[in-house]
Amino acid sequence: MSKKIIHILVTPLCWGLGHATRCIPIIQEIEQKGMVPIIASDNEALVLLKKEFPHLICLELPSYNIRYSSENMFWNMAFQTHKLIRAAILEHLAIRKIVKKYQIDAILSDNRYGCYHPACYNIFMSHQLNLKIAPQFFRKKVNHFQQRLLRKFDEIWVPDFAAFPGLAGELSHPSNYFHPKITYLQPISRIKYWETPPKQDILVVISGPEPQRTKFEEKILKIADALKKYKWLIVNGKPNVNFEKKMVGNIQTISHLGSYELNKAILESKFYIGRSGYSSIMDLSKVATKALLIPTPGQTEQEYLAKIIVDNKNYFSCSQQQLNESTIQEILNQID
Repeated sequence: MSKKIIHILVTPLCWGLGHATRCIPIIQEIEQKGMVPIIASDNEALVLLKKEFPHLICLELPSYNIRYSSENMFWNMAFQTHKLIRAAILEHLAIRKIVKKYQIDAILSDNRYGCYHPACYNIFMSHQLNLKIAPQFFRKKVNHFQQRLLRKFDEIWVPDFAAFPGLAGELSHPSNYFHPKITYLQPISRIKYWETPPKQDILVVISGPEPQRTKFEEKILKIADALKKYKWLIVNGKPNVNFEKKMVGNIQTISHLGSYELNKAILESKFYIGRSGYSSIMDLSKVATKALLIPTPGQTEQEYLAKIIVDNKNYFSCSQQQLNESTIQEILNQID
């Protein structure tokens, strides 16, 4: 009698590319263990994973279509709650069809609340068990609501160290969390370290939801043009466009890099600039590259992570508003 093939559905949220990138080593491990991963996501996250795993089944889920139009996270989410609820309902309906068609045994949902099924073993992966939503009076209600949603899942995976503070501090180590099965995986990253000589002074990885992604990119290009004595490599984080690579003066721009190419670029750079997203912090924790981390305006999780990460002497932080050539030059003078 042949051994049953186990099918695992992996469903990362498309909210920037961080959820998709941290699923890459998990998908690789699923394959190494002889099981069959099936990927389901949307937009840029789905495009990225299709490029990383062209041999796997990749399915499209309904998009959340969240935009940070305001720099106040509370109002961003308050005005788009209907989008979140609608997307969770639609993705749950899609999951029911996928489970039946592909005989799914387990679902690993990275922050997609509608990705569960009563016939499967359901895992929810997140480093945010304690949501840092402002204002304070609203935070308790939001966290209580999240805990209710997570009761649909059999297990919670946390990509952080079990001992506080880990990398995510209070986000991943809540004092009042009551899910019966929480597993701390340690930080997950596709990045590896090896010795290699530097090729550029500064690597910038542009990422995150619009419209702040484009605002960040425009600001970085202006700064790079002003600081001509440094060699810049700017990765635009656009896996859904045709590959583009160009060099103008001291600035090289690339539309997107795959896992190995990005790993190599980080190791070949003297300094890194990017968002203070948790997946980026996990990646940087694997290497010795010094970095400036800028939170997406209005994203309270990234603002909190930027605040606690500066305790590490390798990392610096400033707001997007404070970001200019003087700020970067001052930091570079410190590390030279």
